[in-house]
Amino acid sequence: ERFGVGSPRWGIDCDATVLYGSLQEWVPGLQYRKGWRKFDNFQKLQKTNDPDRTKYVLVGDTGEYDMACGESITASTPDAMKAMFFHVISEDTWQQAGPRGLKLPADRVSNGVPVRFFRTYVAAARKAHEEGLMDAEGLVRVMHEATTALDDIPRDDLRWSDVRRDVEVSLVTLGQTLGPGGKPTANL
Repeated sequence: ERFGVGSPRWGIDCDATVLYGSLQEWVPGLQYRKGWRKFDNFQKLQKTNDPDRTKYVLVGDTGEYDMACGESITASTPDAMKAMFFHVISEDTWQQAGPRGLKLPADRVSNGVPVRFFRTYVAAARKAHEEGLMDAEGLVRVMHEATTALDDIPRDDLRWSDVRRDVEVSLVTLGQTLGPGGKPTANL
């Protein structure tokens, strides 16, 4: 049986909608090409969809040129994007950051497209809710799943600090969204 490019078992996408990069992007000194490759792949993907019916949300991180890709997209086709979300990753350890957590860049707008930064899935879900991309029930589900995923982690562990903070902010957001008397029913 054959494996690799051309094999029916190559990759996870048998319909050829996943667009891969190349080894060139991993060569030191050429890694900047990752952002270009991602943008190039976005343009190919965009050509396969109806631009009047299909809008995109870019979810990436701050470490693999996803932001460069997003900036290229918003510079060329801002109407194609609803929002961009970037998971803030850092070489700083949680221990160095302490209980206040890793500093986030300020949310902003790029050519009319909201750019949101997050550390936890709870914060990403809250910001998606604020942008109208997720309903209140979805936000509550993410809050519940995120806290449940930490069940086996001691409550004084620094991972809880960010999740607790983001849950508290999300509860305020939900209170504002649901109005007087509206309370999330998830056991958080």
